[in-house]
Amino acid sequence: MQCLAKHAACADCGASRSTKCASCVDGVYEHIHWLDTYVLAAKVRCPNNEAYSCRRSVPYCLAGDHQLVCAHAPCCCPKPGCIFLGSPPTLRDHLASHHNWVVTPIPCGKCIVVEMQLAERRRLLATEE
Repeated sequence: MQCLAKHAACADCGASRSTKCASCVDGVYEHIHWLDTYVLAAKVRCPNNEAYSCRRSVPYCLAGDHQLVCAHAPCCCPKPGCIFLGSPPTLRDHLASHHNWVVTPIPCGKCIVVEMQLAERRRLLATEE
């Protein structure tokens, strides 16, 4: 975003969708489409890379969106009092080994029948992918 006098919108103005230029007062911000190519080319590694093994690099301006849907985002253990925090695969292993949950793999795109025992309190249904 920039105004006709070529003043660029700062992050705060862009995030608030301000339309008035703070420098010109009378200027109006407009979207500069040719800059999109450059902005989308600036990539960063996912914040879940180091600790949780996400291998994706995403455009800088979309990193926050990716973080909300990242399959490697850390998950908390649902058992009250347990402080475990880890990626979905490590949470699956944690629930099975530390809390004795039964883990049932579910093939994608197929129907399955799950039979639960009366004494069984917790079961994790996990996709194979």
